[in-house]
Amino acid sequence: MTSFPIVSIIIPVYKVEPYIIKCIDSVLHQNYRFMEVILVDDRTPDHSMQMAIDYIEQSKLSHDIHFKYVKHDCNRGLSAARNTGIDAATGEYLFFLDSDDEITSDCIEKLVKEAEEGNYDVACGNFRIDGYVNNFWKNYQHKELKSHDKLEILRHFINHYVYMMAWNKLVRRDLITSKLLYFKEGIIHEDELWSFLLSNQTTSMSVIMDVTYIYRVREDSIITANSKRKSFSSKIIIIKEFYKQIKKGNIVDIPENHNYITKKKDKWINGIFNSHELTPFEKIRYLMKTISYPNGILYFFKFVYSRLMQKIKS
Repeated sequence: MTSFPIVSIIIPVYKVEPYIIKCIDSVLHQNYRFMEVILVDDRTPDHSMQMAIDYIEQSKLSHDIHFKYVKHDCNRGLSAARNTGIDAATGEYLFFLDSDDEITSDCIEKLVKEAEEGNYDVACGNFRIDGYVNNFWKNYQHKELKSHDKLEILRHFINHYVYMMAWNKLVRRDLITSKLLYFKEGIIHEDELWSFLLSNQTTSMSVIMDVTYIYRVREDSIITANSKRKSFSSKIIIIKEFYKQIKKGNIVDIPENHNYITKKKDKWINGIFNSHELTPFEKIRYLMKTISYPNGILYFFKFVYSRLMQKIKS
């Protein structure tokens, strides 16, 4: 690595008082010093943002790092905060860091070295989980990859050999801006869509086995009936977006891609079928939204038929 590219680290801030100092401290202790750090205040109602600013200003480690503070006029969500960070960034690379997580001291150094030496548009590190490891995380079998083959990269993602989260991925900024790889706003599970599109759009990626990110499972992440409804609504929007991106040509037209989308759709629609949080009328309403998708009418009648058969048997 003959030059030192600037890395823009984007950190959305919202209700993270117990975690923000550790997050910022992990950035300040990076071996790699050619960074701009963009903190996006998503109108947090607590003191998270001020705590971060005070800690940065008091730290002797902050003098050689450029910090930017951006504030939303109202709370707009994680996707919007990341998008604001993308627009404010000037570095050659972007790196998304959630404000309740941490990075290892050699994180940026290792990923930049990997990207620069191999001429990769995307470099991903491994991660460890701080907290309870549920079945969701067990689906990922992190495997090494060094590729300039678009189909190989895509299949690596589809086979769950790299995680779908946006964090811990070092991405060339011009790839994101030229391909308009912004985050879908107003939903949760936004990483499901973003990482799939990224895997379809990039032509070079490295996945290393070294742990560079510490993902924290928060004890206050309680799943409520309302959050379940938000989850269902978001997944319906993502399904719709999948098909919209196919029409735009942003998703590679190969059987593996179509199978991936179909499996996601089947899994999510079955989740709506079997949900205890939703009333029958809510289930029908969610299902009606799928009629505009391929085989949407089939899903609707499948649902109605299954409910009728249950009623007859009872």
